[in-house]
Amino acid sequence: MSYSVAVLSYNHPEITARCLRSVVKLVSPDQVHLIHNGSTSKFVNILKAEFPLVHHIVMEQNHGFAGGANMALKSAFGKHKWLLFITNDCELVSLGPAPKVVGLGSPTIFFKKLNRIDSLAGRFVPKMGALSHIKNKQSLDQTPPDELYAPGTSFLVHQDVIQSVGFFDEQLFTYWEDVDFSRRVSYAGWPIFWDSNFELLHYVGK
Repeated sequence: MSYSVAVLSYNHPEITARCLRSVVKLVSPDQVHLIHNGSTSKFVNILKAEFPLVHHIVMEQNHGFAGGANMALKSAFGKHKWLLFITNDCELVSLGPAPKVVGLGSPTIFFKKLNRIDSLAGRFVPKMGALSHIKNKQSLDQTPPDELYAPGTSFLVHQDVIQSVGFFDEQLFTYWEDVDFSRRVSYAGWPIFWDSNFELLHYVGK
């Protein structure tokens, strides 16, 4: 397997533990990076005790989604050129091989149940300032490539993309940072795509 997995967590260790249990069923724990984004130390210790073999990266303060995601990007690349990023309110259902196309990928995200798709990717229409989730292949095929974005809930990214466009804009802190990042990726000429081999359940947690 040629990618790492990073999970972003802020307190609520029971939610993060549920996510990590699903991840370590499918990948070796030493491929997993858990970002404690300002979590209380007692909650960090709970997760360290249950998951001693994953890489625990502790941030003393909460730096928002953008700062936490950036820490994941900075810490997880090394042995592997791809990173699968997941927020802690998800469960990993299935994994495929690393994408063949270098770029920014969006997995299939289900809403709580496997029969209810939350998104295959996101769509941003600049003229309207409108965001929406693309929920079926037909809509995906009809979406202009320059309107696609990879939702921050989970995404796949190659290290060459990060070296090209940089990290998430931490001035945004939380919300819109995934759209901004995806736009920069697209403007730099990298593809944004849906990868059906990667599937997650999203519970929309804390």
